[in-house]
Amino acid sequence: MVSCRLLDTNSCSYAAYRNILIQLRDQFDLGIYNLNYDNVARSAWPEAFNGFNSGVFEPKCIGLRNEWEFIYHLHGSVHHSIACPYKTSLVWQDDLTCQFVDHQPLAPDMAQDFRPIPLTTLIAGGFKLDQILVDPYRTFYAALVRHVHEADAILIAGYGFGDLHVNRALRNRFERSANDTALPPVVVLAKSDPTTLQTASIQSHKIWAYQLTHTFNTKFSITENHLNRQLTVASFIEQHEFENSLLGRVAIWHGGFIESVGSIGKIASRLRCQ
Repeated sequence: MVSCRLLDTNSCSYAAYRNILIQLRDQFDLGIYNLNYDNVARSAWPEAFNGFNSGVFEPKCIGLRNEWEFIYHLHGSVHHSIACPYKTSLVWQDDLTCQFVDHQPLAPDMAQDFRPIPLTTLIAGGFKLDQILVDPYRTFYAALVRHVHEADAILIAGYGFGDLHVNRALRNRFERSANDTALPPVVVLAKSDPTTLQTASIQSHKIWAYQLTHTFNTKFSITENHLNRQLTVASFIEQHEFENSLLGRVAIWHGGFIESVGSIGKIASRLRCQ
C-alpha cells in the first residue's frame, strides 16, 4: 500500500508504461486482466471501467457490457476495501489515504472439503480456485472466460503461467479449435536473461515454458544463427525480434515489457498477423 501511495508518475519507467498503454489503445479495443494488486495500470489509465460504480461493485454491468476499455483486477486490488458495517461485500476506494478494512470474521460460506471462504481484498497463496468463488472475483473470472473467446489478439505481459485457472481459461479456446486460422495471434512479453536457453530447449522441463506451450497448445523449435551459437535467447533480445512457435501463432518477446515501448508498432503488427 505504501509503495502504491508513493508511485512516482514522473519516472521514466512509468512514462514508458503509460506510453505503451496509449499506443495499444490507439490501435486496439483494449481490455486488461491485471493479476497484480498495485495501482500502476489504474493510474496510467484512470478512465478505464473497473467493474465498480461510485465504489459499488456492478456485476450486471460487467455481464452485459459489450465494450472493452476496462481493467479488471482478477486477484484483488489495493483499492479494495470490505464494506462496513455488514462486511459482506467489497467496495472500491480511489483515495489510498482513506481507512481500509482488509479482514472480517470467518465467513459461513464453505468450499470443497468444508474449507471456509473468507471475503478478502486480495487473493494470494493456495486455494485460489476457492477464493474466486465470491464476487467480485467470480464475475471477473467469468468475464475472462468470455473475453478469451471474443478476443482477436492476446497480449501476455509479465506472467509466469503459474495460475492454473487463468491458464485453463486460455487453453480452452486454443485446445478446442481444429482450425488454426481461427485462433488469435498471441504475443508473450517476458524479460529474459540473455543466457536463457531458447524455449524449444526447455519446454519439456522448465515450468514457465512448459505451461506456456501447453496453455496455447503449441511447440517451439530451435532457431540457429551466427549470433546465437549457444542457442540462447540473446540474439532475439539484441535484434528486437520474436521467438516464434512452430506455426508462428505464438511469439515471445524476451526483451521486457517496459523496454518494448519503442517496438509497439512491431508488436501490434504481429498481433494483427501482418
